[in-house]
Amino acid sequence: MFELRDVEDNILTVDISGRVETEEMAGALDAFIAKAETLEDAGLLLRYIDVEMPSMGALAAELNRVVPLLGTLDNFARIAVVANQDWLLAAARIEEAIVPGIDMRVFSAEEEDDARAYLRRDPFENMPV
Repeated sequence: MFELRDVEDNILTVDISGRVETEEMAGALDAFIAKAETLEDAGLLLRYIDVEMPSMGALAAELNRVVPLLGTLDNFARIAVVANQDWLLAAARIEEAIVPGIDMRVFSAEEEDDARAYLRRDPFENMPV
């Protein structure tokens, strides 16, 4: 399942679970890109719960949309990844470390409230004056 939730408190939530197939991935990513393009300085909450490896077609659908997906990153002030599987937490931490210019943090499923609090914080609150 790959589902976009309604934007609430300027946070776009994406729920991903189970195995995602080609058509579902393509449609969901297109919907995500369209929604993200309407947002400004929003938070993005990515929730990965009990995820299985996507199909090869789903991975191809994602690769075909890499450029537009990367283009949406400017619409988000912060990104929080929540997952309940060690392999996803590790992958998200690698992405957190290597993708420049993104304010992203990784949280376990038990820390979802902390993830939401992180997304709601003022992005300028700890900047020197």
